[in-house]
Amino acid sequence: MSNTKRKVAIIGAGLAGTTAGLGLVNAGFDVIIYSDRDRASLRNDVPPTGTAVYFGKSLEYDAEVVEDLYDIGTSTGMSVRIFSGTGETRTPVIEFDSAFNYRAQAVDTRLRADDRLGRFLARGGKFVVRAVTPEDLDAIAADADLTLVATGKGGLSALFPVDPDRTVYAKPQRHLLLATFKELDRADHQFAYRSSDGARHNWFNIHVDFGETFFGPYLHKDLGATRAFIGFAKPGSPWIDIFNTVTDTQSARDAVVKLFATYFPEDVELINQLEPLREDPYSWLLGAVPPTVRRAVARTKSGHAVAAIGDAAVSLDPLGGQGAQNAIIQSVLLIRALKEHKDKITYEWLQDQFNTHWGHRAEAR
Repeated sequence: MSNTKRKVAIIGAGLAGTTAGLGLVNAGFDVIIYSDRDRASLRNDVPPTGTAVYFGKSLEYDAEVVEDLYDIGTSTGMSVRIFSGTGETRTPVIEFDSAFNYRAQAVDTRLRADDRLGRFLARGGKFVVRAVTPEDLDAIAADADLTLVATGKGGLSALFPVDPDRTVYAKPQRHLLLATFKELDRADHQFAYRSSDGARHNWFNIHVDFGETFFGPYLHKDLGATRAFIGFAKPGSPWIDIFNTVTDTQSARDAVVKLFATYFPEDVELINQLEPLREDPYSWLLGAVPPTVRRAVARTKSGHAVAAIGDAAVSLDPLGGQGAQNAIIQSVLLIRALKEHKDKITYEWLQDQFNTHWGHRAEAR
C-alpha cells in the first residue's frame, strides 16, 4: 500500500466543510477546501446560518474533530410555555421548566467555522478562494480520491436531485426569523420568574396556532455573550407579517418586541430591554426552507463520484434546529469510516455511508 496521502477536495467553507476538512487533515489526508469567499468575508460579510446549538451527544461527536473552545453560549435546560388563542381569549395550555441533564452550547456558526478553518490551515490544509462551477468540479474530482460538496442549500446542491422517497414536504413548514441582541444582565434573579435556573435556561414559547419562539444564551463571533432569538411561524401565521417588517438590526429588535408584546406579554418587560447589534449588520436572517433530502451521491460529467454533506444533502425544517448537529454527525461518521477504508472510494461506498448516516441520524430529522 502506498504511503502517499489520499487527496480530498471539499467545496464550501461553512460549518460542514470546515468540520470535514479539519477532521480529515487530523486523520492524515491531504485536503483542499474551496470557497467563493475569502476567510474575512466568510466571517464578517454573511449572516449566521443558525445558532448552531449542540446538545449533549453532538458535542461528543464534535470533540472527535476539535477541542471545546467556548465557555459562553452554554445553557443547561429549557423553560417551556404553551398557549392558545390571543388577547383576552389567550389560554395557557401547559408550562414546565426542566434541566437537560447535559450541556447545550449555542455559538455563532461563523465563529465555529472560522475557528475550524484556522486550525485546518495550521495543520497543513490548503484553502483556495475561487468559485467552483460544475465543470470545475469535474476537473477537481478527477484529481482527488474523494470530493465533498458542502455548499449548503444553494450552490452546487442542484447536482444532487431531490430524493422523492425521503422528502416528505414540497413547501416550507415554517417561516424563520433569526436575530441576535446585546446581552441582558445574566443575574439569575432577572430570569427567575421564568426559570428555576435563571439565565442558564433557554425559553421556548409555543403558540399552538401560530408558531414557536426560542430565546437563549449565545456566543456572538465578535461581541461575546449575547442573546439569540429564533421565531418559527407556521404557514399562514400573522407572525409572518411581523417577520417581514425586518430590514436591519433595529427593525429586528422592534419585531421581536412586538411579537412578545402581542402574544407573550408576560415576557415583554425583559424582551424590551434588548438592544440591537448595530455592530453586526448581518446579525439577523429571514427565510423559509422546505425540508428536503437529496440523493447525496452524484457523478460529474466525466463520471467521477462526488458526495454532498450538510445542508447540501439534507435541508432540515428550521423548527428542528438540527442542521448544524446533522452536519457534524455526518462528517464524523464519514471520517470514522474513511480511517478504516483503505480501498478506492467509489460511488457505491459513498452511497453506503450516506445510508448509514440516514439510518443513524438524518431520518429522524
